Order: sequence, then structure tokens, then C-alpha cells
Amino acid sequence: MRIVDFTKGDEEPRYIDNPGVRYLVGNDDVSIVRYGACGFVYSGLEGAIANTLFQVVPKNREITKWFLYFYLRSSIFQSVVERSASGVAMPAISFSLIKPIKIPVPPLPEQNRIVEILDTAFDAIDKAISKTATH
Repeated sequence: MRIVDFTKGDEEPRYIDNPGVRYLVGNDDVSIVRYGACGFVYSGLEGAIANTLFQVVPKNREITKWFLYFYLRSSIFQSVVERSASGVAMPAISFSLIKPIKIPVPPLPEQNRIVEILDTAFDAIDKAISKTATH
């Protein structure tokens, strides 16, 4: 997977014969763009990730992947990315930027409740965008 797979979606996929297990992500994994559109968070695709992307794996099981996904998309996290990105022509973030970030983690039932609320809100936004795009 490359950045254009998320930003354009109209390029033919490229395939890698044997990328190695550490470069494989599944549909429910959370990954983030390192270069250019740095901080763009995605999930829902599976395959081998390019070196312009990296998978974000929680250190413990006290955080759900979907709560992590929404937290990384939040303005709180994205402002850290904006302030910390380096490079003029192509902004970039590093592993060392992401690794030490402390994420406030509510209990699992609360995480699930938050994710459900956000899922519903984003679904409503997507439907509204779809309706305006077809009119």
C-alpha cells in the first residue's frame, strides 16, 4: 500500500512478492502516513505497507484498535503531528515522534461507547457528503 492508495485511489495496485511479515497489515490494523500527507490515519485495507507508512501498535491490550484509530485522527494528536513534522518539500514524521505519546485511555466499555458515537457521527457525515455530491 502506498499513500496514493488512500489519497487518489485510481492507480493500479502494485504487488510485492515477499515483503516480510513486519510489513503486512490487516483490515483492522491502524496505520499512519509518514511522509507528505503525514499524520493521515487509516484502517480497513490489508496488504504490504510501503516505507512511507507505518503501522501503529498499542503497547498493551487496554486500548482498542478503533479507539486508537479515532484518537490518532483527533485534533489533539494531529496538532502534535503538525508541530513536529520536519522537512520543507515533503513534511515527515518519525517513529520517535509517535512512540512516546501518552494516550489517555478510559476503561474498555467507555472506549467502545466513544467509538460507537464517533462511528455514528462519521456515517452521518459520509451520508450527507454523498447526498450533496449527487445533487
